[in-house]
Amino acid sequence: MRVCVIGSGLFGIAAVLKLQEDKDLQVSWISEDTEAGGLWWESSRAGRVYSALYMITSRNRSGFSAHPIEPGERDRYLHHLEYRSYLAKCADLCTDAERVWGVRVTAVVPHGHRWRVEGTRTAGNDFAAEFDQVVSACGHYRVPRCEIPVTGEPRYEVLHSADYRNGRDYLDRSVLVVGAGPSAVDIACDLVPYASEVDISIRRGKWIAPKSFFGKPVDPSDGGVILKLIPARLRTMVARTAVRMMVGRYDWLGLDEPDHDLFDQVPTPSDYLVPMLSHRRLTRRPGVTALHDTEVEFDDGTRRRYDVVLAATGYRADTSHLPDSVRQTIEHDRLFLDVADAEAPGLYLLNQTRCKGGAAGCAELQAEVVHRMITGDIQVGKHPQADNPSRVAGRPLRVVPPPKYRRRTEEHVGQREAGAFVLARVTGGKR
Repeated sequence: MRVCVIGSGLFGIAAVLKLQEDKDLQVSWISEDTEAGGLWWESSRAGRVYSALYMITSRNRSGFSAHPIEPGERDRYLHHLEYRSYLAKCADLCTDAERVWGVRVTAVVPHGHRWRVEGTRTAGNDFAAEFDQVVSACGHYRVPRCEIPVTGEPRYEVLHSADYRNGRDYLDRSVLVVGAGPSAVDIACDLVPYASEVDISIRRGKWIAPKSFFGKPVDPSDGGVILKLIPARLRTMVARTAVRMMVGRYDWLGLDEPDHDLFDQVPTPSDYLVPMLSHRRLTRRPGVTALHDTEVEFDDGTRRRYDVVLAATGYRADTSHLPDSVRQTIEHDRLFLDVADAEAPGLYLLNQTRCKGGAAGCAELQAEVVHRMITGDIQVGKHPQADNPSRVAGRPLRVVPPPKYRRRTEEHVGQREAGAFVLARVTGGKR
């Protein structure tokens, strides 16, 4: 059986590592890039790295379970160059897959009972091939999204965080960073030594969490060494108290109080934001109402002038190569286990939902689920009986008919995670 994997980032590598173990599969690996890494490779069109970028999960939670990151200090957070080097080494282990790199895929279309993959090579000539199964692992950090209202024609620079590389490029300029996620906070703090003025626009209250606690990493994927020993119901209370003690009063920092509980949304991890705000080296501004010709208007009615507005407002997935029907399925959140469309058999989509935890673990689990689907162990659109669990990546997995499992997730977990993780946790599986 011929199987195609599209993408050479984290999820693409995980898929190839898993599928090449099955000697009944003939795996072809297609990538627009000529080197592995995806968004972690700065020369990639999908590259999203900047000089100050470090992982938000610690070393021991950032690698594949079958290929841990070694050697080094287990609890340290990796720089993006270190992580990209790790991914390249994992890609080198994919020796049984045929590499077709330097090909940008433009269309994946059904062709009888197979799938036709079309694209353009770096040299400019066309590419086309047919496969029995296709795994698209292109990721969702592809197309910059900026939804800030603009009136007129701003005479200052308006950029997206995807364009940011180094704070030195903004020497002696006033900069407004828009956003409250990890990238926004990282970039704002990185700009402070170089820019003449740095403000950060945060519309509503957001939990800010330190990246370490008592010298141990606080990973969003498992709560760290201390918290995972505490019963789940008590864990939120303990974590919230610890964060309050380390961060202090939000109003003293110019921040709004969060309007949600600590684990209802992913906290923003940062060891630098609090001291930058408390020392007034960084100033928080309200949400942006509109970008005018010469000024930025905020929600409180005030206006200010800046040389640069840098929007760290996220991304949307690039699904332009997929059939329209599949794109509609993704848009309406109807993917089976978040990886398959029941109406498009043989096509699988990785990394279509944001993993609230270690992305490498999520990639491994989704790759395992896809392999089970390809071999028929998991039937797309069919749900095993509750007394007949499958085991996915060593974890018990019972499939619950959607959308019921979304509601059960809220009841049992209190947060929305990637589908495979959701199901493993809802049925009592351990991560």
